[in-house]
Amino acid sequence: MERIQARGMFLFEGHRKFFARGVSYGPFRANPSGEPFPEKDQVEQDLRLIRELGANTLRLYHVPPGWLHELAASFGLRILVGIPWSQHIRFLDSRRERHAVRARMRAAVQALDGSPSVLAYLIGNEIPPEIVRWYGPERIRAFLAELADQVRQDDPQSLVSYANYPMTEYLELDFLDFLSFNVYLHREEALRLYVQRLQNLAAPRPLLVSEFGIDSIREGEAAQAEIVSRTCATAAELGCAGTVVFSYTDEWHTGGFEIDDWAFGLVTRDRQPKPVYEGVRRVYADELPRLPEAAPRVSVVICAYNAERTMEECLESLRRLRYPDYEVIVVDDGSTDGTRAIAERFPEFRLIAQENCGLSVARNVGLHAATGEIVAYTDSDCAVDPHWLAFLVHRLRVGDVAGVGGPNLPPAEDHWMPEVVARSPGGPTHVLLTDHEAEHVPGCNMAFWRRTLLEVGGFDPIFHAAGDDVDICWRLQSAGHKIGFAASALVWHRRRHTLRAYLKQQRGYGKAEALLFFKHPDRFNQLGHSRWLGRIYNDLGPGVLASRPVVYGGPFGRALFQTLYEAPASLFRHLPLTLEWNAAALVLIALGVVSHGSGFPLTSFLAAGLVLLGISVGEAVNMALQADTRGLPRLRSRVLIALLSYLGPLLRAVERNAHRLKRLSSARLETSSLSELMPRFDVWRRSMRLSYWNETGIEKEACITALVDFLRPQQHVLILDDGWKPWDLSVHRGVWVRGEVKILVQNHGGAKRQVDAGLWMRRTVPARILTSAYVLGGLFALVLNAWSSALLFGTALLATEGVFFRNALHVGRTFLDGVTAAFRSLPVAPLAHHPDLEELPDTSVRDAPRAPDPARGA
Repeated sequence: MERIQARGMFLFEGHRKFFARGVSYGPFRANPSGEPFPEKDQVEQDLRLIRELGANTLRLYHVPPGWLHELAASFGLRILVGIPWSQHIRFLDSRRERHAVRARMRAAVQALDGSPSVLAYLIGNEIPPEIVRWYGPERIRAFLAELADQVRQDDPQSLVSYANYPMTEYLELDFLDFLSFNVYLHREEALRLYVQRLQNLAAPRPLLVSEFGIDSIREGEAAQAEIVSRTCATAAELGCAGTVVFSYTDEWHTGGFEIDDWAFGLVTRDRQPKPVYEGVRRVYADELPRLPEAAPRVSVVICAYNAERTMEECLESLRRLRYPDYEVIVVDDGSTDGTRAIAERFPEFRLIAQENCGLSVARNVGLHAATGEIVAYTDSDCAVDPHWLAFLVHRLRVGDVAGVGGPNLPPAEDHWMPEVVARSPGGPTHVLLTDHEAEHVPGCNMAFWRRTLLEVGGFDPIFHAAGDDVDICWRLQSAGHKIGFAASALVWHRRRHTLRAYLKQQRGYGKAEALLFFKHPDRFNQLGHSRWLGRIYNDLGPGVLASRPVVYGGPFGRALFQTLYEAPASLFRHLPLTLEWNAAALVLIALGVVSHGSGFPLTSFLAAGLVLLGISVGEAVNMALQADTRGLPRLRSRVLIALLSYLGPLLRAVERNAHRLKRLSSARLETSSLSELMPRFDVWRRSMRLSYWNETGIEKEACITALVDFLRPQQHVLILDDGWKPWDLSVHRGVWVRGEVKILVQNHGGAKRQVDAGLWMRRTVPARILTSAYVLGGLFALVLNAWSSALLFGTALLATEGVFFRNALHVGRTFLDGVTAAFRSLPVAPLAHHPDLEELPDTSVRDAPRAPDPARGA
């Protein structure tokens, strides 16, 4: 036997995936030798029956004596060793008690002497929620971490876990090698939802359903057989690392008492198989996870550009896929290295070579060449799990989703530097709305129904290297579709292996974010940062300024499901690492230094700037401390992660803002003749209005559509009302000023309508903050008689006001030209202003203006 290892979301025996087909054995009344197991002859009969069940794993609640351990190994059974201790009492009060628990761990590991038949050690089982509530989760977590370290010291190759359950789900035990959960849920839908939640909590580690079962006395033997066998199959279908059925026999002894009013066993007390035994045997005899029945054909598309370093590994992994009907299409996007030659060594895969056109074009080429109902995408620097397609297809067929994605994890590297880069934030990841629905799935791991992709027009060719995955997900959601998430559809994604490549990647992401801003401005905040509605699961811990997670424990801590809740991602959470925050810090530091020379107190601005900069650096350090650096040089790794955590967002922001400003400055204006209608200005309210007349019963939506259709091709940034805004359309020109547009259609009887298009000028949030800072700084300087500083602030305020005024003129011109040109396509005529026009309720005066010209109708 080889030692079992945990890699990603699965357990492995060597290079072969290991699915734990388990049953629990015990606890029992002590035998004549004082051991908490039956006598040896009975154990041998039991293990033979367990092996005939198809099981490969035995969960024990006590450390086995040597004869039992050897007997289990002879039957080819792995042992999941539970180490019992006094976890139901106040075990942290006494130093002696804590020492005794650690000594028990050491004795258990030494007794088994690193045997390869030991699957893992369970350092605890269901600590009561009252005990956790008494001490607090952090103290319990710290003690369990000590126990895990103790086991690893005595057996460095062992796997360590803790059997948790829903009443203490909130325990964050990230030091475990895999997550073990005892789950008793009878309804399949509830089980699916909860297992998907646990997989997200476990990621990037395996999830083992370490205990589940049904009482045949209360539920009946038929229901027990149906529910238990279905649970085994469902857990495997969802990608769990294994299941352990509780229990092998109805014989059950715990707490010094024989339990005779529960019957959870696969066999009776006298070892007669119950119907559930045969049900579980059928599931355990199958390949797990089962492949989808009547599996739809899948086309796997690989888009490659100069990928010779990783191409062979990628294609070899696709050869090993366990799926009955799939094809692989390699689109070589004009590579100049050996990528094409490597692809040609895989004749079973279809190769399409083209000139370099960018990632989105390559994805569309693969989409149109695909013959499958489903099109799956991964990258040329990825290696897929053998069951990758099976998990994706299972999720696509369960629930009404247009697409699905899964996690991507970095594989182990040969040197600590690329390993640290891989563990730094900023890589591609998924964003989840719920535990089974995604807002975004990364392009290295996504699949869609082909017909749905074609309906929305495929991928946008403007995205050459990044951003195409975010765009397609947002477009599908805007069209009313949902994106699913399959936590076990895993790909191993090689991250950038040098600092230079990592920083280049971040700059590329910044450019992609700028492109996304112009396509989806409503999904970005005032600072130009994307507004994710869901949760980004690879965030390295809560930020310095973020709100702390809270635990729902139910009244008096008695809820059956006690969950950790985190506040949604917000701008405030990521603010310290933004370019704006750091620029403000540097400006304050510079002002403090300049003002000091003119008699202004040095600490006034310098201290504030240093505080802001310190918070920013503290956030990066906090992320480095949260990162997993096991197996790496700890100090160097944390310093490098902190540096990349700080520099990455800044580079993205610089690139994003540079491309945004370039695009905004290139927005075109089609000069229109405004002589036919002069707008009505309201200087006090910073607004203007144009009025038109219509006699065909025109509706508001037609006017808005015409205006949007005219402005959008000219690269203006437009945001439409999503139902929560007090305006119909927001027009941006630059980053300081925006215009709120409202369309009013007044009914004057019959088909007669007056159409008013109004614009209200508004400063953006950054503009208001900047203006307030200059005003407050100037006032503060005057109070302290620092006249030169006050003059400096005043000059800066006048300069920014000039910029704001110039931006406002641009917005106003955009509105006037846009409305005048766009409304020419509508059956409306300009309405000349009349002082009494809007005070008369009848239409006698309104009939006087020039009638619409039929030649200019719709």
